[in-house]
Formats: sequence, structure tokens, C-alpha cells
Amino acid sequence: ALGGMHAGRGRLLEAREAFAAALATGRANNNKMDEGRYLHNLAVAELELSRLPQAEKALREAVALRRETGDQSGLALSLETLASTLITRGSLAEAEPLLAEAETVGRSVSTPRHLSIVLRARARLAFLEDDRERMLRWLDEAAALHERAGEKDAAAYDRAGRIYFAKSPDATTCRDLEAAVRELQSLGHPWDVEVQIWVARCWNETGFPRRAVPWIESAAVAKLTAGKPEVQIKLALARADLALRTGRWSDAERWLGTADAECRRLSFGTLLMEARLLEARLALARGDHPERVRTLAEELRRDATARRYKRIARLAGELL
Repeated sequence: ALGGMHAGRGRLLEAREAFAAALATGRANNNKMDEGRYLHNLAVAELELSRLPQAEKALREAVALRRETGDQSGLALSLETLASTLITRGSLAEAEPLLAEAETVGRSVSTPRHLSIVLRARARLAFLEDDRERMLRWLDEAAALHERAGEKDAAAYDRAGRIYFAKSPDATTCRDLEAAVRELQSLGHPWDVEVQIWVARCWNETGFPRRAVPWIESAAVAKLTAGKPEVQIKLALARADLALRTGRWSDAERWLGTADAECRRLSFGTLLMEARLLEARLALARGDHPERVRTLAEELRRDATARRYKRIARLAGELL
């Protein structure tokens, strides 16, 4: 309870300490059900602090304990959180069977809300693997489950993802995303900032980079951005993309350098792949030596293929 109170008020270090203390008590009492729950809570606190290796370790332990104790509802939750952490770090192959199991267990025991979180994670993985059909199916079901649970804001976020990722964006896509931001803001959903970044990337990709500027500026001052390195990296990538498309090579290189360094420091493997794609695009647009462009694109395509980033591999191949 104490850890949850701290987390709810944004005191993440205090929340982590409280969950660690609760875990120690659970272990001292040899209560494995409590131990599994506290390990999961500790892992979530670690994730909020962007301590991904520590979160992964705690989640692996939580999954093992919840299997051992037969806590099926808790198991589905920990499986999804572990899989999502692995996706963020770049271990897509290991995440797939974890999510498949989480869905199987979740359809038997989970609430609509928890099952929708699993399906959203499956959609995220499908997008990275360039499987648009399954991505859309899981996003649609996740939105429907959120609606059934009365979570209109979460359903709106799922629909926004569908708008952006369903097809190659055009001006209509960008305007629909702008409407999605307004809807999320009216519902008080804190992740409207991520959709604002999607709007900026959308206008960049459709050839209207100047329309991206106010959305980048708005996302930059959002409260969530200040406390979330992952959002800061995504914003840096949007800034780099904008600079690339407006011929400001030094600015693009600077923002990509920032994103690349933070991805490596914090173990954000999936965002690092996105940064490397923009680095290759920058080299091509700037007129770097063709051998350098080819090397960047070929190395990225090779690494992306080996690690199941089929979308990145396809886009890297288009640069060759």
C-alpha cells in the first residue's frame, strides 16, 4: 500500500524502496504469493525509473514464483510486463512466446482491462515484425475490451495507434491523429504526449514538416516528457526527423547523437533501431559517400533481420 501511494504521487524512488522492503518481509515470512506480487510491483517501479535490466531480473523471478504458486491472474500480468520489457530492450524472439502464453492465460482468468494490455503488447510486437494484419486485429480487440471495461481513454489511445500504424500516413491520417490528441486530452489521458509525437512524425512523413513544429514544441513541455526518458528519446527522434527533412544536417546529427547515446545507456534496443534507421537516412539525404550509406543500411538490415525487426529491415533495404 505504501509503495502504491508513493507511486501514485510520482515519488518513484520512495515507491521502489517501499516495494523492496515489502519484498524482504514477504521473503522473511516465506510467503511466496506475496513475494511474487512484490517482485512484480518492484519491477514496475524499476521500469518507471528506466532501470530495465533490474526490472527484467525482478520480472523473471516474479514469473517463476507465480508459476510455482499457481497465481494465474498474476502470471498473465507478469508475463506481459516481462515481454514488453524485452521488446523495449530488443529481445523480440523471446517476447513472442511469453505474450502468447499471457494471452492464453489471460483469456481464462484476466479482467478485460488486463487482457487488453496483453493484446496491445502483441500489437506492438506485430508492428515491429511488419505483420500489419495481426497488429490491427489485436489493437481493435484491445480497444473493444477497454470500452467494455469503461476505460474510454485507453480505448481512444488504442484507436490512435490504429490510425497511425494502419497504413502509410497521409494528410488525413495526420488530421485524424490531431483529433485523437484532443480526445485524449479531454479524457485526461497522460499519454496524449506520445500521440502528439506521432502527429509530428506523421506530418514529417507526408512532406509537411513545418506542420510538425507546434506538435514537437507541445510535446517538449508536457509534464510526462520531463519524467520519462523513453518519451524524451522519441521526441529527440522526431526532432532529428524534422531537421533531416528540412536540410538542417547538423541539428539532425545532434539529435540523433543524443537519442543514440541514451538508447545505449538505458538499454532501449528497439528505439536504437529507429535511431539507426534515421542515421542511415541522414547519410543518404546529406549526400555522404555511397559506400558509407551502403554500409549503414546493410549493417542495419542484417542486424534487424537477425533480431526479427522485419519492418526496420524492409525500410533499411529500401535505402540500398
